[in-house]
Amino acid sequence: MSLRETAHSLFEEAITLQRPSNIVLNSSSKYDTYFDTSERIFPVAIGKASVMMMDGLLCFLDKKYKSKIHQEPIVVSNPQENKSKYKFKHIISSHPTPDVTSVNAAKMVLNYVKDSKENDLVIFLISGGGSSLLSYPVEGVSINDKIILTDLLLASGCNINEINTVRKHLSQIKGGRLNSSALPSKSISLIISDVINDDLSTIASGPTVADSTTYHDAIEVLTKYNIFDKCPSSIKNHLNLGITNSDMETPKIFNNNITEIISSNIVFKETLSKLAKK
Repeated sequence: MSLRETAHSLFEEAITLQRPSNIVLNSSSKYDTYFDTSERIFPVAIGKASVMMMDGLLCFLDKKYKSKIHQEPIVVSNPQENKSKYKFKHIISSHPTPDVTSVNAAKMVLNYVKDSKENDLVIFLISGGGSSLLSYPVEGVSINDKIILTDLLLASGCNINEINTVRKHLSQIKGGRLNSSALPSKSISLIISDVINDDLSTIASGPTVADSTTYHDAIEVLTKYNIFDKCPSSIKNHLNLGITNSDMETPKIFNNNITEIISSNIVFKETLSKLAKK
């Protein structure tokens, strides 16, 4: 075998190992204790890899925990073919720009996880694209206003962290609010990263992790790029109100959840390195 053929073979093997269904299947067994002690299991997958991620999880659960799965698991993805042999509710949502389907998908996911109790376990499978696929603006802000804001942010030149700082403070999903909806149950988030440095708070706008940014930070971003005054009045009013009302802030700490990045550019390179050394 030539060096080129060896390199190609290693790459193909790494791709197989890092396939979303495989990586979820192989990552799930370490959480057997949580599956064993839970009364019911609530699987939710969000993102462009959500169909394959759910396929891997249900393959794992089918062996020992099938009877614990609550109703139909929920998968929210962009338009794509579903080849899984397992049954779940597959919701097609909007990407890269949110629309009314994103709001409806978010409401269905929230209603599903809100049914969980203290002795239950919610499994979140998260991949890129979740920010658009689940979009549920705060009360008083319409989805059209949110779209105007998104267009302003994208045209301003601000980076993804700055965009997410603003979006988290106008959402009922982002910035840890989805995980808050699962309380008081335990939750596990298995995450495929599509962002630089694997920042958990940035992937899909961090719906299941605590948020360190504030309303003040969000206004600072909009002011820095001279777009605060261009925002719809509903957005400006909400952000200004958030500065004066600490109860409106995004959650800053969680004690009920585990988060793990199971695949990313960094993880793929590590996998490739291990295979090459073998």
